[in-house]
Amino acid sequence: MKSQQERITIMKKVILALVIAALLQIPTVKAEYIGMFTAGSVYSFEVATSASVTTAVMFMSVVRGRLQIDNIITVNGSTQPTNIPVPAHADRVILLVDTRNGSALIRINGGIPQEFSANTEVRLVADVVP
Repeated sequence: MKSQQERITIMKKVILALVIAALLQIPTVKAEYIGMFTAGSVYSFEVATSASVTTAVMFMSVVRGRLQIDNIITVNGSTQPTNIPVPAHADRVILLVDTRNGSALIRINGGIPQEFSANTEVRLVADVVP
C-alpha cells in the first residue's frame, strides 16, 4: 500500500500533466495588419458575398488600455459601404470577421478587397494616429 506522501506526489504529477495538456490545446491568435486610421475620423466597411453567406463583424477599439465594442453587424449576403467612427482616444482598431456557408470579400476604405474563406474567424488590426 502506498503512503500518503506517494499519493500526493502522484496527484501533483497528474495535475501538472493536465495543465500542460490544456495549455498545449490553446490556439494562437493571428491578426492581419490593415494600416492606420486617424483618431476621430470614420472608415468605410463593406461586405461582398453571395446571399447564402452569413457574415458577422465585431468592431472593437482599444481606448486608454481597455477593449471596447463599438459596433456589431450581422448580414446575409452583401452590404452597402457602412461608415464606422474611430473613437477620438483610440490606440488601435480591431475587426473580428466571421463567415459561415461560404467565403466573403471585405473592403475597407474602398481599398483592395480581402477574401476570407468559409467558416473562419479573422482578426484585422489597424493602428490609430492622432
